[in-house]
Amino acid sequence: MNRKTSLLLSIFLFTLATPSWGGPLSHRLQRLERAWHQHQAQGGRTPFRSPVAGVRQGDGYVGIDLTTDGRAADYLPALRRLGMVRIAAYRNVASGWLPIANLSRLAALDGVIQIRAATPRLRSARVLFGDGKNPVVSQGDAALQAPRVRKRFGVTGHGVTVGVLSDSYDCLGQAAADIAAGELPKTVEVLKEIVDCQALNGTDEGRAMMQIIHDIAPDARLLFYSPTDGKADFARGIVALADAGADIIVDDIGYPSEPMFQDGIVSQAVDEVRARGVAYFSAAGNEGRLGYDARFNPAPVALTGETAHDFDPGEGRDFYQAIEIPKGAKVTIVLQWNQPFLSGTGKGADSDLDLILFDGTLGRVVAESSEDNLGRDPIEALVFINDTDTTRFNLYIPHRAGPAPERIHYIVHTAFIPQWPARPALPEGCAVENGDGTPAPGQPVDPGAEAVRILEYAGGNHSATLYGHPNAAGAMAVGAISYRETPFYGICDRASRIEAFSSAGGIPIYFDPEGRPVPDAPAIRRKPDIVAPDEVNTFFPQENADTDDDGLPNFSGTSAAAPHAAAIAALMLEYDPNLSVDRLYQAMRRTARDLDDPATDHFDEGFDYATGYGLLDAPNAFTRLETDGLYLTLAPLPETVMAGQTIDYRITAVNTSGIPHAVAIRGEIPPTTRIDHLEGCIRIDPARSACIVGELAPGERRHVDLRLQVVDGRVDAIAPRFELLAGDVNLAGQGGGLLTPSTPVARLPGDFNRDGCVDRSDRATLLAVLRGTLPDADLNARFDLTGDGYVDMDDLRELVRRYSNPDGGPCI
Repeated sequence: MNRKTSLLLSIFLFTLATPSWGGPLSHRLQRLERAWHQHQAQGGRTPFRSPVAGVRQGDGYVGIDLTTDGRAADYLPALRRLGMVRIAAYRNVASGWLPIANLSRLAALDGVIQIRAATPRLRSARVLFGDGKNPVVSQGDAALQAPRVRKRFGVTGHGVTVGVLSDSYDCLGQAAADIAAGELPKTVEVLKEIVDCQALNGTDEGRAMMQIIHDIAPDARLLFYSPTDGKADFARGIVALADAGADIIVDDIGYPSEPMFQDGIVSQAVDEVRARGVAYFSAAGNEGRLGYDARFNPAPVALTGETAHDFDPGEGRDFYQAIEIPKGAKVTIVLQWNQPFLSGTGKGADSDLDLILFDGTLGRVVAESSEDNLGRDPIEALVFINDTDTTRFNLYIPHRAGPAPERIHYIVHTAFIPQWPARPALPEGCAVENGDGTPAPGQPVDPGAEAVRILEYAGGNHSATLYGHPNAAGAMAVGAISYRETPFYGICDRASRIEAFSSAGGIPIYFDPEGRPVPDAPAIRRKPDIVAPDEVNTFFPQENADTDDDGLPNFSGTSAAAPHAAAIAALMLEYDPNLSVDRLYQAMRRTARDLDDPATDHFDEGFDYATGYGLLDAPNAFTRLETDGLYLTLAPLPETVMAGQTIDYRITAVNTSGIPHAVAIRGEIPPTTRIDHLEGCIRIDPARSACIVGELAPGERRHVDLRLQVVDGRVDAIAPRFELLAGDVNLAGQGGGLLTPSTPVARLPGDFNRDGCVDRSDRATLLAVLRGTLPDADLNARFDLTGDGYVDMDDLRELVRRYSNPDGGPCI
């Protein structure tokens, strides 16, 4: 047994030997209460200082959250008798400040299930690795308004398991200090650690991600898997986390060799666990728009006689694309073309391309990738560190064998990403400032800083760089925005800018996992899905990266954004354990705050391939969950109804949201109908055409019966609209569902003028036919009521027999 394994085993055995704390009172609060009584027994002449990390206390009071077995509001009198102040109650959770001396008395109350310290993480924390006093808190917690969600809905991630995939967890040996300082939960289950920390440069980025998750969802269970032994290891790790009970999986790692135009094995594993009900969040990537996409344009190269890609889309010829690479910069350039991958399909590429990087004079090859691609994966990748005295280079893509592919796409992986241009003037009242109105720290990034740039023929398909498993159908791809650019910190929605390095989507999918063309090829998925904050305080990275000048290093990148989204998902899953992955994803997408693609010259409304659906908005996502479980159902309708007849609707309002709701049904009735009967409303609001149904408890359903008569037979169908409103009885609130049933209206035999009634006006029409005063076309089909093939006096007698009213009078 090596020293590392021995240490991990010791930690595990120590955890087993740690005594459990019974009763509703958490062990932190029990420790606090004992310390308080010891202090009082010693005279209490000096100010009490809590020995428990992260517990808010002062003047003999402690901030707590308690859970009851019923409505917390019913416990308010007892809480007040115990001296609790500043009480807030919602559902079965109450929060407030309680005298420390009365903690055990509160725990002894019947119906009190759990009491925990209410410990919000403060932005002013100044601890890097945790010293047992104050934990570091990600500013993304406030930027997403997660404290508001935790307080209002009483959620902490309890009962939810989040699996993390990243490079390493404890290569730096600081995990125990994090746990002691409250940066991580007491137990983090490591399914697999990186095999060699030193050789593989384990940075513990996974632990930084877990710190972010723990800040937002402190009671979530955390799992870790290091998928650093290859793509198959990555795919196994995804499934292993799901097998271990992960409800949510989040990663910040990928392989450049994952397919661009097809779902590779990592994407397939994502879709596999997604089908099992596991939500998957993936860092979108940090390649910005350093991508090139084009139809492959083969042409003969005069000097060599070989065929290569002509970058010039016009009449000229240019086989060499200029690219700028700063001195000292490292780049990995990955080229792919739209042919099936061998890995995972068993088919492979039909064409062979190469990728060559020349110096600026075209006199020297500085890097190249010349794989034999036939029957293998359609990919070439070169790595280059610029240790030359120039910054200008040229890319060359020769076609070696096989038919010419249809499309090529390459992506540059580098830390030297071009920045956005200087920000235009902000609207009045929209300034770069903290949420409290003070100027935000840090300096703006110099847009002229050294960066890799594609100097010509760039663009194509949004310069997409998001590919591989973040582009999987079952994944939520998360882009990055600095916490300082979020509305909570003072930037208006329409002025907020994502990080320049946040990868843009738009790469099409041509093949299914087996390498067969997809029916809608090419299919472009809407990625990224959302963006979330980065540039937040954790221990990571180790080098000097204090971008906001607060004394703590900042964790930037979509690696930091993805765990923010996963943590909000953990809160949402605790709130609604039956929440499906589809509903979770849709709640996040549909409530996101729309952002602008900074690469455009106008504000692009709605989805775009840079910001997705926008900035994750936790309070709005929760609001949607409140009403997402409210819906309407409709009893089966007849296939058709005759003009002049009635149709009965049974509309059912259903509440599966987990909390009670006052609801109403608002209806829009077509003018071609009239209401004959309405039952099931506690009252009617004529001004809003609404039926007040009343309060529905969780799981309750109520019926409203409505009968409509078709009064105008000239319509082909009737389509009333029924909308479920959630809120108070005054109909404030959001719609929880919409029904628009359409019932075809058949012609009433004998109702020739289609007024919904067989009457004397129809007799006059038939008499005109018999007298020959109407055209002969289709007379039999239209006016033969007896079905004998003729229009005669028998049809007139049949019409009188079918009168809607006995005397042939109008029925409307």
